[in-house]
Amino acid sequence: TPHAPIYINGNNDFASQASSEGWAGDGTVDNPYIIENYDINASTADGIYIQNTDVYFVVRNCTIHDGRSNYHEGIYLYNVQNAKIENCQIYNNSWGVVLVSSSNNISGCQIYNNFVGICLYPFSNNNIIISNYVYNNSDYGIYLVDSSNNNITTNYIYNNSYAIYLDYASNNNITANYVYNNSLYGVYLCASSNNILSCLLYTSPSPRD
Repeated sequence: TPHAPIYINGNNDFASQASSEGWAGDGTVDNPYIIENYDINASTADGIYIQNTDVYFVVRNCTIHDGRSNYHEGIYLYNVQNAKIENCQIYNNSWGVVLVSSSNNISGCQIYNNFVGICLYPFSNNNIIISNYVYNNSDYGIYLVDSSNNNITTNYIYNNSYAIYLDYASNNNITANYVYNNSLYGVYLCASSNNILSCLLYTSPSPRD
């Protein structure tokens, strides 16, 4: 279903928009809000921008695209704690998924043809990034800046410039990822320590072949 970009600021605004949009759920852990099955063109604004909320919600089966030429992001979460982003296609944006000061879960997504696929910006700790395909992003596949204690596992990260780039990012668990055909580096660490790194590094062909 085509849908305009979504902007939410705070718990009360989330409840109000959920009511007006008819989203399922009530924002609790057992009954999260559900944002699903939308096709969002991000050419005029970030596709989904949510900030300052600790309600529980799921974004799933959404396609968010074409913000790249105007430097709009696919999904931007600022100070958000209890989100799940599942089975989305996010492409042709400036940055695909950006988390700032947030702790959430990203799984089963295809994130491609952006400048950056997934970015954890300062103080985005305790995120789970699992079983995503992150590819054909011109700069970074997964980029961590000053973020710790994240679990990044079983992702396919390929055809980027840098697959995984850690910048002042420590104590992260980065394991069992398939990393191949990235033009500059598979895994690059800058001023980052105490990370657990155990990736499957390939040049070509794809490990699925």
